[in-house]
Amino acid sequence: LTGQFQVTVIDANSYTITVSATATPTDVSGSPGGGSVVTQYQVNTGTAIQIPLVGWGAGAWGQGTWGIGSTTATSLQLWNQTNFGQNLIYGPRGGGLYYWEAEVGPSDIQVTISNASPGVITLPAGFNFVDDTAIKFTSTGALPTGLSVGTVYFVVNSTGGTFSVATSAGGAAINTSSAGSGIQRISARGIDFVDIGDAETPLYQNFMTVSDASRFVIVFGTNDYGSTVLDPMLIRWSDQEDPFTWDPSATNQAGSLRLSHGSQIVTAVQTRQEIAVFTDSTLYSMQYLGAPLVWGVQLLGDNISIVGPNAAIIASGVIYWMGVDKFYRYDGRVQTLNCDLRRYVFQDFNT
Repeated sequence: LTGQFQVTVIDANSYTITVSATATPTDVSGSPGGGSVVTQYQVNTGTAIQIPLVGWGAGAWGQGTWGIGSTTATSLQLWNQTNFGQNLIYGPRGGGLYYWEAEVGPSDIQVTISNASPGVITLPAGFNFVDDTAIKFTSTGALPTGLSVGTVYFVVNSTGGTFSVATSAGGAAINTSSAGSGIQRISARGIDFVDIGDAETPLYQNFMTVSDASRFVIVFGTNDYGSTVLDPMLIRWSDQEDPFTWDPSATNQAGSLRLSHGSQIVTAVQTRQEIAVFTDSTLYSMQYLGAPLVWGVQLLGDNISIVGPNAAIIASGVIYWMGVDKFYRYDGRVQTLNCDLRRYVFQDFNT
């Protein structure tokens, strides 16, 4: 049963998978098999459609009692992504941060490699790779026969903290012979920030960007230091030029601040001199100040609105966005745009 499967959820505690062959008794009981199954869940792609979250129309047709409001947690999965030089930082809204490096290797991780058919690589506690992750090996001595330094391999047969490697995605696992020597390390192309960042790496983000000023990774709507609860009004940033250092100290510029107006940060747009931060009712200007405060904010406009994370854009230095009942622009001051189609757009669109 080793492989990748799509799950079908039955209830909060169970799900089913469909496999290509009939399960045998050893697949579902005993050891190995059902007695020692290890699962590793990939990033949820989310739903492709939006379902209203509250009130009339929430949930499926015919669900619930007539005349009684209902709620559903099904919403469109939105992804955020931004460049860090030639590399990519990305993640789903409300989810974690991930890092993809154009050249394999944001961080070296020490591993052990077995002399077996196929060879098995064991990661340190807390690390997990999904199948098809691209990796490279380095060694202070010699790798086991069958593996070579600098070659790109792909993870196969991943079960928790162990896996084998192949020369192509989904290919045959490579056999190793001889024990090798020295310290063996791997580096990966795509990896979860939590695996390689410090202990205060954000667990969640509703939006992210990399600042033009000194290249800070900034996340909007995230968890506080030492907390696992998402704070929708909290802004945090990494150290300058270092996307993996988030724990503030006297020797770095990592930090955070919390906005006071609004109930959640919706999105942010970077301009030449500032980052415009939108909450559900206000617009802030976020500017780089340098140590010790690092970043500061100024309230630009109150009693405004924005319909969603993708409803703002910048053109020729001017930010335009769509509110819940009007259009706006910001070019140093917040203005309402005249719109001959306003009534049609906001009253007649099928939303």
